[in-house]
Amino acid sequence: LYKTGQVSLAAAYGIDNSEGETMLVASVVLLDGCSLPSASLDEAFAPLSAAQRPAQVYLVETLPMSEGFRPLKEVLRARGVPTDMNCTYGYDPSSARYRRLELK
Repeated sequence: LYKTGQVSLAAAYGIDNSEGETMLVASVVLLDGCSLPSASLDEAFAPLSAAQRPAQVYLVETLPMSEGFRPLKEVLRARGVPTDMNCTYGYDPSSARYRRLELK
């Protein structure tokens, strides 16, 4: 994701879905004034198999960080789906592409 030139911070981690299974997701903070189109996600994750790709990608304002400036994945996992997201993308395995999801 950093190779897109649009990402300031990113973290991939697992959260429990509604079926009680763990799914891989990513939270991403963009650089000021940048956007992240779904095509950039498709390209960034292209080297990964479908099972290795995040099921959802959340664009958020901030990530919780440690004193050593590392994302606190245990905090992200406990939080589940972020409430402060600007946008969410979902991975569609049938097309091998990400698409923007409507926020509720």
